[in-house]
Amino acid sequence: MSPPATESPRVAPVLPAVTPGDLLARVRDARSLADAAEVEILWTAIEWAYAHPDPHAPAAPCLVGEHAYAAPPDDRSLSVDELVAAGGWYGVPALAWDAAASFAAANGMATVAGRLLIRDALILSHRLPRVWERVTAGQVPAWRARRVAATVAGQPDDVAAYVDEHVAAVAEKVGVATLDKLLDEAMLRLHAEDRELEQLEALDARWVRLDEAGMGHTGIAELEARGDWKDLADFDETLTAVAERLGEEGAPHAGTSLDVRRSIAMGVLADPAQALALLAGTTDAVRRPRKRAVLHLHLSERALAGCDPVARNASAGSGSGVPVLAEQVREWCGRTDTHLTVLPVVDPTDRVAVDAYEIPERVRRQVLAHHTTCVFPYCERRADTGDLDHIEPWLDPGSGGPPGQTSTEHLAPLCRHHHRLKTHAGWSYRRIEAATYAWTDPHDQRFVVSPDGTTDVTPFVS
Repeated sequence: MSPPATESPRVAPVLPAVTPGDLLARVRDARSLADAAEVEILWTAIEWAYAHPDPHAPAAPCLVGEHAYAAPPDDRSLSVDELVAAGGWYGVPALAWDAAASFAAANGMATVAGRLLIRDALILSHRLPRVWERVTAGQVPAWRARRVAATVAGQPDDVAAYVDEHVAAVAEKVGVATLDKLLDEAMLRLHAEDRELEQLEALDARWVRLDEAGMGHTGIAELEARGDWKDLADFDETLTAVAERLGEEGAPHAGTSLDVRRSIAMGVLADPAQALALLAGTTDAVRRPRKRAVLHLHLSERALAGCDPVARNASAGSGSGVPVLAEQVREWCGRTDTHLTVLPVVDPTDRVAVDAYEIPERVRRQVLAHHTTCVFPYCERRADTGDLDHIEPWLDPGSGGPPGQTSTEHLAPLCRHHHRLKTHAGWSYRRIEAATYAWTDPHDQRFVVSPDGTTDVTPFVS
């Protein structure tokens, strides 16, 4: 009798050695494929524009005139972002006002970004023939070519031709600074008076902007200012003077860096009386607080019980807000230079409804407590800056409409442009669950928008 056969031990397959050179070659191949795909998207953008001309144009394809741009009809106002996207269309075919949304959604981007992509593709093909030829030959990446297109957007024909001639040979490596200098040179050579007027207009473009949306859990945000140099220099000098006082021996912020003290000094300057007292050395004077803070805090039941160290501050936007430490909130509320006002508590789980079409403030607060942004696919505009839309058209209860149509369950925030798309351009949506919506566009593309973002659920067609 023969002995039982023993099973041979399993041996791991020997894989071919992968060298660093092999991996780098794969990266280069993948990059080449990605660049080719981006060029294909530019071609598709051009075809999409030709398929969706502005119906108000006298003939198609109609190039936008020098002092016009492709825009919605006059009775539909543009948001700031839409004005940016609409500008710079001189010399390219006019696009229908509602055409960009479906194209952008199919490409996984916001409507404004899609409109700009279409504009850049048209500028390349119509106004930058040398650069476009190298793009289609695979010699210039699409993203670099779009930089050149954005530079000449809205500029006169001779300026676009000048940039095209001087950039085409180096378009695959030219940077933003070089493009800006080249544009300046072209304008100075060809349109010196216009350039001077532009520079004078730029002097009037002054602003101070607080980036509330960029605030993190630490409560730190950024403030950006553009103004007359003398005014900014004087403010900078005063800021340093207050910071030096804050750093004197025995002062609360002694030992901290000058940069930190300068940031604290901005809060001091927000109360001129406090700043004057500090600079005059009379900080012990009794003063009523002048500053006021409005905080929209979202607290869980665990936080109310003292078991959760994290709250959410919706003052920087709306919806669930920015997470902040409870200790940070205590610090804000405990400051002696700021009025503390407690407003009624909003319970986002409550259902508030009225019969009227007009939306009461308490209903608006309830809806915004659930939403941070516009609920259109890929849109990131703040919910509190747009409209509250009746998801289903409102019907007058006196004419058979059901009661309670204006409610937290039947309203959703849409920015003005996407509200118009839903009303006039064939987009539709329905509420699936709290703060989650299913959208369908005129071409049967489908998207699900939730607090986590947008998911494309369009059935794949090979």
